[in-house]
Amino acid sequence: MRRLVPVVAAAILGGCRQPSFQSGPGTSSSAGDAGNTVGSGTGVTPADGGSTGSAGTDAGTTSSANGAIPTDRRTPSASCEGVIRPLPAVVTYQTSFDQVRSFSHHCGVTSEGEGNVALAVPRPVPERPYSWALLSREGKLIGSTEPPDHGFLIPNTVGYSLVSYDYNSSHYSASLWTIDEFGHGRGVATVLDGSVGFIPTSRAGFVLALTSNSATAPDTIRVFADGTLLWGPKSLAKSGGVVSANIDDEGRVLVLQFGGDHSLAGQWFDRDGTDLTGSFVIGKDLVFGENASFTGAPLHGSGLAIHKYDFAIGMGSFTVFENKWIAVVPSGSTEARAAPDWLTTRPGASFVRTRGGYALFHWDRGVKVQPCVEHVELLSATGASCGTLDVPVDSESCTPGGLGVGLDGTLLQMLPEELETTPDPSRPYLKTCTLRFWPAALP
Repeated sequence: MRRLVPVVAAAILGGCRQPSFQSGPGTSSSAGDAGNTVGSGTGVTPADGGSTGSAGTDAGTTSSANGAIPTDRRTPSASCEGVIRPLPAVVTYQTSFDQVRSFSHHCGVTSEGEGNVALAVPRPVPERPYSWALLSREGKLIGSTEPPDHGFLIPNTVGYSLVSYDYNSSHYSASLWTIDEFGHGRGVATVLDGSVGFIPTSRAGFVLALTSNSATAPDTIRVFADGTLLWGPKSLAKSGGVVSANIDDEGRVLVLQFGGDHSLAGQWFDRDGTDLTGSFVIGKDLVFGENASFTGAPLHGSGLAIHKYDFAIGMGSFTVFENKWIAVVPSGSTEARAAPDWLTTRPGASFVRTRGGYALFHWDRGVKVQPCVEHVELLSATGASCGTLDVPVDSESCTPGGLGVGLDGTLLQMLPEELETTPDPSRPYLKTCTLRFWPAALP
């Protein structure tokens, strides 16, 4: 049986004991808040060419204290109503970690539904490689949490869920805790017997797929919202492991599995866990590499767009074989349709659904650009382009790490590692970890 490999999407990979609450480090202060610098300005260039910016702000830019100046290039379109909105001020938080002894050298970030942010900071502890600095939407340090063993931090509509996993003598187990935005525990842990794969989250909740320790037992799925079990465990109609499971706008879940003869299979479950369909074929004659993955992204109204990504790593190289949208599956339907033009013409872009449309992210992994700018293309709910949001990183060349989006639309940006510094010359083993975010920036 295929053993599930955890998928780290909206969650941050970290390190079965109860999570602890403690204060965390921060540097560079503004108005007395450790680790917090708040920028100013909310200017946007609207479709009619006028300014909706605040007094003293140039139209079309959002100024910040640290030089990050997102610029809007938006085209007029009636279908873009609700997609365009003024940008908030940028917030910056910086801390540091031991780059010599830490298990990982990468920081990570996620944001929950109220706009609070969790920053993953590397630690010199192999079994618990990350701690999380918990920040308010204003960038104030309001708590921290140190996960038990290896695990995930999953954003909820309010607060977070911690999923830890353990392996001992061929036996897998996992536990789930819920914490508030300050890191305080809520309720009792849920204990799971088996290997857990985390599935990308949404405001409707998240799915955990579980591979049993018994080779003869089928994979099961469970759906949680804010850390509370909504339904499950549910067995699948088809044998074999789960590739991914994804929640659409109606709260329905589509489970993806590898089928026979190079096919991709799916099965729908209703919002209460009722089987909507049996196993059905989404795509045939597909080429599966060792690292091939398939995920679904929710579309406005209902249904999911299916994305294929396949890559290889070797001899210091990273090669992408396929990175494209292959189909759309309407909610509850067993008939897959061709992906729409607005996706097929942007094969390497990922997207999230916003309140007014879609935000598409164009990111070339490992590519150095000058000037260093990241981009978000904003589309209406029908796929019409409404413009591009440019988010500068630095005036010189650098290798962007890709933007992220929180559950409330907060735009998240980690400073590329090559731009991080040693904050204290007397302690050269320290390295900064810098986060920039724009609270509820996307409509």
